[in-house]
Amino acid sequence: GRIVAFQKGEITSQGVPDPNNPNYFIMQKGNNNVDWLKEHYKSSAFAHEHNLSINGGSEAVQYYISANYLDQNGLLRYGEDNYHRYAFTSKINAKITDWASVNVSTKFTRGDIDQPNFLKDNSRLFYNGISRVWPNTPKNYDHGGDTFSTYILPLRDGGRAKSQDDYLYQQVQLVLEPIKGWRIFGEGNYRMRNLFEHNEVLPIEELGFDGVTSIQWPVVPYATGLTRVTERAYRENFFNMNVYTEYGKTFDSGHTFKVMVGFNSELSKDRDFSGYRDGLITPSLPTIDTATGDEKITKGSYNQWATAGFFGRLNYNYKERYLFEANLRYDGTSRFLSEKRWNWFPSFSAGWNLAREEFMESLSEDISVLKIRGSYGQLGNQNTESLYPFYPLVPIEASNCNWLLNGAKPNKVSPAPLISRYLTWETVESWGLGLDFGFLNNRLTGSVDYFSRITKDMVGPAPELPLTLGTDVPKMNNADLRTNGWELDLSWRDRLKNGLTY
Repeated sequence: GRIVAFQKGEITSQGVPDPNNPNYFIMQKGNNNVDWLKEHYKSSAFAHEHNLSINGGSEAVQYYISANYLDQNGLLRYGEDNYHRYAFTSKINAKITDWASVNVSTKFTRGDIDQPNFLKDNSRLFYNGISRVWPNTPKNYDHGGDTFSTYILPLRDGGRAKSQDDYLYQQVQLVLEPIKGWRIFGEGNYRMRNLFEHNEVLPIEELGFDGVTSIQWPVVPYATGLTRVTERAYRENFFNMNVYTEYGKTFDSGHTFKVMVGFNSELSKDRDFSGYRDGLITPSLPTIDTATGDEKITKGSYNQWATAGFFGRLNYNYKERYLFEANLRYDGTSRFLSEKRWNWFPSFSAGWNLAREEFMESLSEDISVLKIRGSYGQLGNQNTESLYPFYPLVPIEASNCNWLLNGAKPNKVSPAPLISRYLTWETVESWGLGLDFGFLNNRLTGSVDYFSRITKDMVGPAPELPLTLGTDVPKMNNADLRTNGWELDLSWRDRLKNGLTY
């Protein structure tokens, strides 16, 4: 009856005060009838995007310039969230001489995100919780404690989480053709990422049922009344270089050969730094410099890795009838010790297009493509769990020992885990068989494929050893994974006499 009376407007209170603490509602005796998913999410959000592009040039030089702006609001009703993106792209292709050309491209993107810090730090709690809040739970539009459980207060008043993520891509390619059919390529690709994050934890409070008493709530997982500002800066520099040359020639007899050899390398360096400070002088100015607590550095890391590889390819084609390709790679990575760092990875493929055989000419209108093909190859994976799996990393915690020496906690150093000096590449080995076909003047086309993929020497847990070892068993290349499957692709395309194409 009380809930019905509230819905009719006969009573105005959203709930019943707790007799043990009259400044709080009894959550089980709320008078509301709220769909909390609809309460927290708008039915729609506004977004707009703008694009501008310019292109032109001459026979010797062509250029393309484009810009993009996106403003997208989120669906949150309380606290709100939004995303802004700025993008710029430019491309220039220039023919220097009859045998040399250069292509240069630049791309820049910036993404700005502004959202409640509570949603960033506790997204799982929020998404799980709003579907469990009782419909009769009081909202926060009149006084009464424990409306924190509706998540309105932490979203609206608990501080903001802001990030600015910049990517800069620069690519240059030089193409030389000193002799017809022989081309030399030099490519350099550079990517730089700069990420800055600003997170605030601000005090959450509301008036109690009496309209006078202030009630403070903690921002999970922090203490009640805590204020904090956290800043993070991350930078990544990635460089990729490719130098390769290819030569191809077709003979009058129908034989076509193409050879390519080259070298490629990658280098990645990143730096991550973050820190925080508690005790804001005023929540209206949440910065590191306007906080009074001790500064705490939470992360200060440097990482880098590199790869290098030599590769070659041979293609053979006879009148589009017999096709063959062979590849060979010799790759190395900084993630393994020198004796395990380099490995060979070959691959082969062959095809036979029966439709090009002389005995199939009488069926050329009905069968335009009928190709049988097969392939086998190996590729390496060096993206294992750690950048430096061959180093025993010693965990160090500053001033965090469980013993007191001279009234203070000393630094704590834990034993380094065991490592395996035999860690090496994971090898992805795959083979497949396929059939491509085109019937009825290529109106009916399709392909059938069967493939098998085996990942060998995957990094996994080693066999268990007695607990007297005293630490975890090191990771080893001791696991395999097999994947088998098939694919079928069918397509029909036709044009009617009246001009209709479907």
